[in-house]
Amino acid sequence: MSLPDEKPRPSIAALRGRAALARERAALCEARAESYEAGPLPEYEAAQKSYEAAQKSRATGRDLHRRLAARHLMSAQMHELLAVRLEAWHGRKDADIRPMVMDAIASQLGMPSALATVGQHHALAMVAASDRTAQAAHDLELVVAEGPVTDAVDGAVLTSVGANLVDRWPHYGPAVAELGIRAVCAAPLGSPTVGIGALCAYDTIPATPRRASTVMKLMADALTQMLLGGSALASPNEEMAILGFLDASDNQSVVLQAVGMVRVQCGCQLEDAADLLVARAFADGRPLPEVARQIVRGELQLQ
Repeated sequence: MSLPDEKPRPSIAALRGRAALARERAALCEARAESYEAGPLPEYEAAQKSYEAAQKSRATGRDLHRRLAARHLMSAQMHELLAVRLEAWHGRKDADIRPMVMDAIASQLGMPSALATVGQHHALAMVAASDRTAQAAHDLELVVAEGPVTDAVDGAVLTSVGANLVDRWPHYGPAVAELGIRAVCAAPLGSPTVGIGALCAYDTIPATPRRASTVMKLMADALTQMLLGGSALASPNEEMAILGFLDASDNQSVVLQAVGMVRVQCGCQLEDAADLLVARAFADGRPLPEVARQIVRGELQLQ
């Protein structure tokens, strides 16, 4: 989905409005955290609990609100960065510099490439990639049915570097190394019980930034908030413009079209058709989009 050239300002205003709201929420959370820091225990609290238990309760509340403050600050930074990039992009014709959420996320993480999937079934999920490297890494993961996105969707926050890529994923590790990827970091989108997808970042050096896991989790929470949490500051059109930063790739469009055709050819459910398509790509040892294009062009049928 392309952002409309004729009306970029409302999107910029909505992004900056969300950034301001996130900063306000962060300040409120920080103030709440500080309220747990000091001061005598209320008499009723001291009477109901031991001093140690009350202190532990305060520490839990303080830490919770500080985590919430950090999440809101990350959301503010991401929205502000998108607003700045949208302003710089306005009026230019080169589609390659069009700002996207994934490009901003990669920048914030300090890793060259990033990718997000939204959806439980990998082959049917919406995919947003910052560059071709991230997209190629995801295509490999679809074919070999293992990798960081697959694990992160199940609720794991993980990092893997160097030889550990091969140890952890015997099929994915060697294949992704041929793309020049030497490190990955991934986190789930959504709650532990209701996952909606995964966020993953890739690097060409066998290391990840020291705080990669922490920042990745905060970024995943911020992206989840962007996907699921509407803002009273934004109109429905502005909501769509913001979500338009998550452009699904051309590869994903052809895969979805092929899945629909396989469903008709084989008379099966959509999920089963997607599994058949992935299985054929794995059997042929070819990228999933390549097999999908053959099906769309009528050069291949799965029956």
